Amino acid sequence: MWNEIAAWQETLKERPDLSTKTTALYTQDARRFATWLQQEHSGLKATEATPTDAKTHRDHLLAKRYAPTTINRALISLMLFFDTIEGTNPFRHLTMIDIVEPAPVALSKTEWNAVRRCAETAARRDHGLALALSTLFRYAGPRVSEVAALQTPDVQISVRRGLLVIRRGKGLKHREIPLVQEARERFCQN
Repeated sequence: MWNEIAAWQETLKERPDLSTKTTALYTQDARRFATWLQQEHSGLKATEATPTDAKTHRDHLLAKRYAPTTINRALISLMLFFDTIEGTNPFRHLTMIDIVEPAPVALSKTEWNAVRRCAETAARRDHGLALALSTLFRYAGPRVSEVAALQTPDVQISVRRGLLVIRRGKGLKHREIPLVQEARERFCQN
């Protein structure tokens, strides 16, 4: 199974939609499964793994107290790995762990005022950049990496409208975020 994992890792590296970290995590998940499978059934080949083995591995990860998101990523990794091997995919119809996501919590008014106050004190040194960025994060919610990749044409602002264009977000997704008046004001001042 180790040779199959090494070959699969090389094909993952060629995919432009996967980061180096994702490739490493997918490979780690496959290796973890291979190690576990050899401990459970010494000498068993990857093509001989069954849906029962897949379910038992999922339950093993639960018992080891891995986070549900980590377990689900491992199951997806293994499903992708077994798609590259001849035979049936034991992970194809395995039930994922349900994740109940708490609703995002915005900064309280006091917290936001503290952030804004700190950004305003830096305005003399950075010409209002910290205030513009903190306002952008608060009202538009982009990821830090998305803001770092912004270029001048990606921020379209007028008196009545504003649009933030994310050209390459998470998963190579393109999206456009309307900017509310509070966010537009900070950019127009700078």
